[in-house]
Amino acid sequence: VSQRAQLIKNGPMGAMLSIALSEEAARTLLRETALELDIAAVNGNEQCVLAGTLTVIEEMRSLLATREIPNRQLPMPFAYHSRLMQSLAKQLETLLATIPLQPPQIPMTPCIDSLRPVRFSAGLHSIAAEGIRCFLEIGPGEALTQLVRRTLISAAHVDTATTGIASIEYCAIASQSTKRERNDG
Repeated sequence: VSQRAQLIKNGPMGAMLSIALSEEAARTLLRETALELDIAAVNGNEQCVLAGTLTVIEEMRSLLATREIPNRQLPMPFAYHSRLMQSLAKQLETLLATIPLQPPQIPMTPCIDSLRPVRFSAGLHSIAAEGIRCFLEIGPGEALTQLVRRTLISAAHVDTATTGIASIEYCAIASQSTKRERNDG
């Protein structure tokens, strides 16, 4: 992970923009404008993230403002999951070839199958369909927690009463006790 981060840090600079549009509407907008941006993530029914150079992201922000489409530039200096990252693909392949890979020991639900776009919303729906109702975000902020709430509550997968801090604490405690029970049994 740290070596991947180093590759990205030395890669091309860019920007990302969260927009309140569906994937279809975002694709239409990109075709209409011909701006060199990529859909980096589909985070919800009406939320996508665009990625590209800072100059083009700023052009898109101006256009969205005239159309009164909510948007927010994300606080990162790179255009993850975009064509700008393509130049790093070969270096990443070389890096991965040095790591002995093994099948995962815990179930995983991928949200991506190539460089772009991340399909966070689809991953959430897949996990919820398996009966998972507790999600824990580890990191600086609540961006993913908010996406889980918006995506799954609106789809009736998660009851609003089960998405608060108390339920996260409960899930963590339940997880620890289940782990102890497995070790004891």
